[in-house]
Amino acid sequence: MERAQNEVKLHFEWLLCELSRSPESSEKWDSSAMPKGKAHRISSRSIERSKLRVYNYRRLLQKSLAELRNINTRRGSVDDIQLFAAVDEVLKPAKKHVELCRRAYEFRRLDVERRLKEKIRTKENAEWEHMHHLIGRLGLWHRAAYFLVENASQLENMLENAKVRMVPLSEPAIGTGLEMLQIQESQDFVSRVCSRSTLQEYVERLAPRLNEVQAIVSTALTGMHLDGRVMHAETMVASYFHFHGLRHVSDNPYIGCSKPSCFACKIYLESSEFALKARPSSGHAFTSWMPPVTPRASDAAAERAMLSVLESVAQRLTDEVVLNIWNDRIGRGRRHDSTTGITTTNRDT
Repeated sequence: MERAQNEVKLHFEWLLCELSRSPESSEKWDSSAMPKGKAHRISSRSIERSKLRVYNYRRLLQKSLAELRNINTRRGSVDDIQLFAAVDEVLKPAKKHVELCRRAYEFRRLDVERRLKEKIRTKENAEWEHMHHLIGRLGLWHRAAYFLVENASQLENMLENAKVRMVPLSEPAIGTGLEMLQIQESQDFVSRVCSRSTLQEYVERLAPRLNEVQAIVSTALTGMHLDGRVMHAETMVASYFHFHGLRHVSDNPYIGCSKPSCFACKIYLESSEFALKARPSSGHAFTSWMPPVTPRASDAAAERAMLSVLESVAQRLTDEVVLNIWNDRIGRGRRHDSTTGITTTNRDT
């Protein structure tokens, strides 16, 4: 862990140093062409650091393309054939990952990209959306380097003598506001998530599957004190940033990454105390999510605010439980995050 943190720190220090340099001649970067000069150094080094992830996205994109080709063998149109050919062009062998990422970024300029969005809009097949997501993820590496170089001149004064500081991983005390849900009986569980006025109706409808529901929920919530709990990086940074009196270098109060926030992180980041710019949310509610521990963990006001976040997350999960009781469905498959292998556990128990 410490070695990985040091590598990340060194990379950011190099990146800040590179961005603070005076612009080179003909620094203007055409995003549709292979980057040169400073842009090339930034994109190549950054993508090289993530080469295993890039490789993984490429492999998943190949798999997605193969599945869609197989599905559309009998009823595919000329437009589909052109779309597949364009994705093949993105995936064709390249000496460097930076070229693959540039081609993925350029995909958005093609006519076939509109065709792909139309297929997603009509909900013809969920795999189309997955393929679009993978192409977008690959293109983001190119886009990120392009953005940094294009805006480097605005950052020069801010980056002078800039330092990189790693947010420390906190070791929270057991039992800070998170109580384990004790389920004594199946009906007891149902009473916790359903209004009393409809409790009997729910119980009768769900009776044949109550034990299955109880087992799933118990597994999901085992160790609610902290065993298996996960603090997401963006909330850790936001908390550290706020409670240590740090400020933004511009009027863009943004903390996050290229992926949308999960449901819990979105609520946390939008709290009035942080006053951060709202970000899109994936809508996923992780049963393993937990808030970061702050220097004011014992502060009554901070504790109430944190409990409000947790209650909102719990309500989201409760709503999904009720919805799926009525739909007579247990669980809903979620794709693994294509980089980390983590599955979102927006459980529909």
